[in-house]
Amino acid sequence: MGKLKAHFVKTLPNGRLQIKIKQGKERVVRAPSSWAIEKNQVILDIDESELNALIDMLKTCKSKLKERNLNSKKEIEMKAILTKQHFMVDLETLSSQSNAHILETALVCFHPVTGTVYNSKSFHVRHGLDEQPRSHTSTDTLAWWYKTNRGYLAKLLNPTEKQALVDTLRRMKELFDAARNDGGLLVWNTGTFDTDVLNNAFNRLVDPKTTLINFWEVRDCRSLRTIGEMFPRLQRSVSAATHNAYEDCIRQIEYITHVTKYLAGQE
Repeated sequence: MGKLKAHFVKTLPNGRLQIKIKQGKERVVRAPSSWAIEKNQVILDIDESELNALIDMLKTCKSKLKERNLNSKKEIEMKAILTKQHFMVDLETLSSQSNAHILETALVCFHPVTGTVYNSKSFHVRHGLDEQPRSHTSTDTLAWWYKTNRGYLAKLLNPTEKQALVDTLRRMKELFDAARNDGGLLVWNTGTFDTDVLNNAFNRLVDPKTTLINFWEVRDCRSLRTIGEMFPRLQRSVSAATHNAYEDCIRQIEYITHVTKYLAGQE
């Protein structure tokens, strides 16, 4: 079998070259722009096996370039997610209504994959029975507390240290606004109970025209748990809620990162 010759055809708009490799039937191969050109032609003295190796090499390069671009896109998407600041919020209340009297508030800033907690952006405070205008207290909720965890209820009703709810809400607003101005904000809770109660309290006590947590910033732990339970590899035993707001935040963060760590490992 005779040698094959490749002749320059044209320079493509993307800077690559199109060459024509001839031996009998014509075959067209795109070659890197780094190949030398003399008088608008490229002469390759290669046999068919070398040509096939060249074609395989170009296909491999194309495949690797496609994979690199895909990975780069995934990295950009992941970076966009991770640059947002994630907060877990949990409340202990005296009602299940949206205007419930709040006894305890925990807010924990965390990394959604590693589970790292950022203490400088987290807090855990109790409010006791100090007045919260237009808040609701349910006798059924009090009975539930007394039946399930009366010892902890006593601590919530008469805390050794407490903070006015209005000050807690203002501190939360500062943290959330800072997050919005630095990558974005996501607030996790169970369902929407905690975020609904906080928005209601903020409107009653701080500013009736401002939303503390926008609906598009809310993320639900319960939905993620349901998805996790669909797949055997993601199933895990979930420890019972202690109804200590901070401990419940940490428990929910651990479940989220159990799922996200697995998904990150599949990339």
